Amino acid sequence: MNDIGALTIAKLQDAISAGRLSAVDVTGYYLDRVEASQPILSAYTSIDTGGALAQARAIDERVARGEPVGPLAGVPVSVKDIIDVRGLATTGCSRSALGEVPARDAEVVARLRACDAIILGKANCHEFAFGGPSFDLPFPPARNPWNPEYFPGGSSSGSGVSVAAGLCLASIGTDTAGSIRTPSGHCGVVGLMPGYDRLSRHGVRPLSITMDHVGPMARNTRDCRTVYECLTGSDTGEGDAGIRYRRGDFSGLRFGMAAVGWGLEDRLHPEVRAAYNAAGLLVEDGGGFVEQVRLPSLELVHAAASVTMMAEVAANHAPAVRANYDDYGTVFRSRTLAGEAVRLDDYMAAISLRDTLYRATIRLFDRVEFIALPVSVNPPGKLAAVDRFYFMGDPNINILANFLHLPAVTLPCGVSKQGLPIGMQLLGRRGSEASLLDIAEGLERRIGRWDDQRTDKVI
Repeated sequence: MNDIGALTIAKLQDAISAGRLSAVDVTGYYLDRVEASQPILSAYTSIDTGGALAQARAIDERVARGEPVGPLAGVPVSVKDIIDVRGLATTGCSRSALGEVPARDAEVVARLRACDAIILGKANCHEFAFGGPSFDLPFPPARNPWNPEYFPGGSSSGSGVSVAAGLCLASIGTDTAGSIRTPSGHCGVVGLMPGYDRLSRHGVRPLSITMDHVGPMARNTRDCRTVYECLTGSDTGEGDAGIRYRRGDFSGLRFGMAAVGWGLEDRLHPEVRAAYNAAGLLVEDGGGFVEQVRLPSLELVHAAASVTMMAEVAANHAPAVRANYDDYGTVFRSRTLAGEAVRLDDYMAAISLRDTLYRATIRLFDRVEFIALPVSVNPPGKLAAVDRFYFMGDPNINILANFLHLPAVTLPCGVSKQGLPIGMQLLGRRGSEASLLDIAEGLERRIGRWDDQRTDKVI
């Protein structure tokens, strides 16, 4: 079969489970693409050729014996390099951890294996999901497959790149302040950040213990849903409203848009503003009602969440950085040690604001069912021009969901004049992951899926 790379997860799994396609052939196809792409995109930090092919052979043998296989049988997946995969180093892209090889899988990886996914290797990322993009680490930074001179977003940079460039069908990333959503938006893929306790963080290197989230990234919404269902062990359901929303029929949907109420309108790049506003028009075209909503002060959210995150990062990493300073990159150690300046009373004040900000936000869901926000105020910029403290400048619009433990899904909604993706995100109340995916799939249908716009030409 010559069109392996065009198959969605469902079609690939169906072909493999029926014996029409060999898992070994599929794995070999993707491994070849990974190898060819590495000098250009640096999407992976390690590639488990032997382990991946062994998994594939075992699946083919079970199919030949007539035994059932899992819903991700033969599906190639990458895993962010702060998540444990047994037998592969969890380096966090840091010299300080190059020799750390776990004996056990993280729980999310164990669930992937239970569904018969093929783990191709570890996806590149910013140092310990915080220090990047950096050019003084053991691995060069991942590059945007739409244009390798541009930033792919972070910190789950390799996850976004590996999916967008057709180097796997899905990836598992982490998100502390936008680290699934930003690379999904910049690379033109779908990323789900589930609520705080929806997926286990066991076997995931901690960054900020009250803001870290784990979630899937995939080429389209349906693929992302399939992976998420495997990770949770449950079906997200087929309710009547969900089916309508997936078709793009938004009749009766109350859809909130928050850019104006948050004072973002003047900060948004014109191309981002146009793509974001166009998504609202698509909801109205589908029968929905769009309402402008006012979230709690962006500056207050950003301040409280940043103080919390910086203090927790320093608590996790600053002692090791001070003890082994030269084992860390310049960006990571400077950011981490800056967190030591946060006083305990400031941290406690920030934490105390969480409930107040949550109550103010959750009240909005009495008026609207979902809230749409841009992923970034600008389209992707040049990789070499990224400021090491960019996250502490303009308020981070992604950090609200992390701080308040709300689920969010990101999907492509446009393309910049430079030919780079523009993404938007949908926020919902806690526990609304299935509904968020329903709305995202309907919007995806109306915007147009990007399955035929993958960047295979890069390699």
